[in-house]
Amino acid sequence: MKSVVSIFIVAALLLFNGCMMVSMFGGGHDNQSPSSITVQKEITSNGVKAEATFPPLTRDKEATFKLKVIDGETGKPLSNVGVWFHATYTHQPMEHQGGMMEHSSDHSRMEEQHGINYDAQLTDTTSSGIFSVPFTPTQPGEYTVAFHLVPSEEKPEESIIVEQKLNVIEESHSSGGMMGSFGSYAIIAGAAMGALMVYFWVSGNAMF
Repeated sequence: MKSVVSIFIVAALLLFNGCMMVSMFGGGHDNQSPSSITVQKEITSNGVKAEATFPPLTRDKEATFKLKVIDGETGKPLSNVGVWFHATYTHQPMEHQGGMMEHSSDHSRMEEQHGINYDAQLTDTTSSGIFSVPFTPTQPGEYTVAFHLVPSEEKPEESIIVEQKLNVIEESHSSGGMMGSFGSYAIIAGAAMGALMVYFWVSGNAMF
């Protein structure tokens, strides 16, 4: 009987440790989703090299997009170029709150799904060939962001466009996911050990 109980306790401890490992490492799943990865793109055209950095987007969180423009042969930064930043997304209708809303033309426009364009002309203030712009998405969904580079006003047809589609995610408010799982397993293990102790105390037998 004692050996059987000892084996049961050891098995319970091993199971508990295994649950802890699964909780700590997320059950073997990769926690890095495509929406949380910084994307870098590089395009070289007509002797001009454009390197764009597209950070992940989270709703109501500011992100900084960067475009580095250099000479494709010498690697020297190019500052006297035209650079524009574009972001397009679909506005989702706002939900009714409390069932009360005025029915004006402005409100009707807000309730409809429609495209929104954000445009900004950028300048290189440090003469480093790096053009940056902050952007804050206001709703989840798919955004199309792009840099439009015009190396020369005399040759606008040689413009370069670096584009990327990004999915805006909601910020996670869950805290202590691993610790919460650990606490649950600890409670289960503690309850099992407590039940064993009560059993041996009532029966008057020793645990080992």
